[in-house]
Amino acid sequence: MKLLKKLLCNVNKVCVFTYLAGVIWFILLSHPQFHARCYFSENALSPGLVHSQFASSNNEIARFNRYFTGDTEKTQQTMISLLQSIGLEVHQQKFAFREDFINQPEEFQLKNGTNIYGFMRAPRSAGTESVVINIPLFHSQPNYAVGIALALAKQMRGEMHWAKDIVFLFTEHGSYGAQAWLDAYHGTPSFHIAADPLTSHAGSIQAAIVMEMKDKSFTYINLKLEGYNGQLPNMDLSNLAVRLFKLHEILASVNYQFHPYDPSTMDGFKSFLKTTLKMMKQLSTGMSSGNHGDFLRYNIEAITLEGIRSKQHPNRDLLALHRILEGICRSLNNLLERFHQSFFFYLLPSTERYISIGMYMPCLGLVLLAPLLKALSMLVRSEITDSDVTEEQSDDQKENIDDILQDVGSKYFEETVQTPTTQWNSVVQMMILCHVAGYLLFRSPSFTPVWSSMFSLTFTTSFIFLLVTVHLAALVFMELHSQHFFSFTQEGAKNFRVASLLHAAIAVGVISIMNFSLGFIVSLFLVPVVTFIQTREGWLKYLQKLSLIIISLPLIHFYTHHAYEVVQIYNFHLTNRSWLFPAASLVYFPMWLQLWGITCCSKHVEIAN
Repeated sequence: MKLLKKLLCNVNKVCVFTYLAGVIWFILLSHPQFHARCYFSENALSPGLVHSQFASSNNEIARFNRYFTGDTEKTQQTMISLLQSIGLEVHQQKFAFREDFINQPEEFQLKNGTNIYGFMRAPRSAGTESVVINIPLFHSQPNYAVGIALALAKQMRGEMHWAKDIVFLFTEHGSYGAQAWLDAYHGTPSFHIAADPLTSHAGSIQAAIVMEMKDKSFTYINLKLEGYNGQLPNMDLSNLAVRLFKLHEILASVNYQFHPYDPSTMDGFKSFLKTTLKMMKQLSTGMSSGNHGDFLRYNIEAITLEGIRSKQHPNRDLLALHRILEGICRSLNNLLERFHQSFFFYLLPSTERYISIGMYMPCLGLVLLAPLLKALSMLVRSEITDSDVTEEQSDDQKENIDDILQDVGSKYFEETVQTPTTQWNSVVQMMILCHVAGYLLFRSPSFTPVWSSMFSLTFTTSFIFLLVTVHLAALVFMELHSQHFFSFTQEGAKNFRVASLLHAAIAVGVISIMNFSLGFIVSLFLVPVVTFIQTREGWLKYLQKLSLIIISLPLIHFYTHHAYEVVQIYNFHLTNRSWLFPAASLVYFPMWLQLWGITCCSKHVEIAN
């Protein structure tokens, strides 16, 4: 009871402390003392780390690449002939897809593509398991990883130790080609892709490696790990690639950031923090950084290896990357079961260090503890008429608190039972209206053609104009509804604020379970406002509204519009099942409206601070 009394007297200070403690804790996780070195959990991956057996040469790789240019249509038959001459079982898949649901809302202008895939059947097993090597084919420029894959396939045909089928998959149109092939492979249809069924299958896919090489040589390899909606591959797979890079003296990066030369210095700490924040930024968008994201959806561990050419370091030939790919395949060939031992939830400060889920989740817990404590204090102090309880209160007032604490449970229960309608009716009504507004925002893009014809705007402009209009209309409606149609009673206003606090903490917590990066970034914006916003008059009221405008969806998008356009976010929601647009419209926007409703409460209502 004494501890609870102290909490009531200092709840605002405690809320500030928990929020800052969570933020500082997260920043300190980038220090080498608070994260660990990457390690192998699956010893079966070790065989690929021995000396390479790759028997090809740079001339052979260059010979294969000469057949292919940026025009994929002219080289498809050539690729099929080469794969057949190597001895693979070759097939092709035709598919059509729609990628833009805003600029062509009525005419379904489908794009066509062709996937080519070849099976190297395992000579020592029944073909119940397989590994995929995916080479995306670009229309604007060649992918020189084609030569690597063909040279590796030629070598593998002469070896007898392979226990898994190796699938060489050449896909068009980025992730759409990979998605078309995987959907057909697993018998899962997609509404925006029409693809031919596969004429042959391999075994259950254990892992996939995606190769992107836009130059004939490279300086370093960038590791792409982020999948859709915050998914990540098992850390053993990325550790395997990094170990092979070190073995063959190849520079490696994650999000184009290298491991610092001296991790113990301040520059090392800044480098760790920058790399971690870059990874979180990519994860929070809900989009994949490569084709590996489509494999992750089907519980297939996958990474993308991107060759980068830079003037700051000497270049390496493609033969070095061949050895890396062969080593990865040999390690995966020795795997007796699916990846399961290492982490699936982590953050990487560098290629050689990691932050586990057990270290970063408490940071979010501390941040979300602030609104929970505020809601608890308001419930306990529901019988106190003063707007705040400070440390300077008199002893008589504190004794009054003791009496109320002993009796508040029964009094609050009795009052709730006696008058449930007067206390919660307006609260439920307001929260329903906020969520209805969120649903209208979610469904508003379907009216883009109507707005485009009415105002003679382009589809993209009409789409953004429609979202902003719904946003402003909900804001104005909330203002008018609160001032003219009804006003909260004192108890109702308190309940509305408590409900908003609990709703924000629970919603952000659920989002963080699915995508920690998105949940943590949202909490940094939302928690300070939701915790301390209340009914005010005068300049404080307008200051609170200004803070709400700063954290509104249009301005947040304005801050980050260089990373992802809002039209792309909506298209990715439809085509790639990204959660970002639904989370923004159905979760974040209703919470924001609830906070705006608190600032619009009647001036006669005072809520405990």
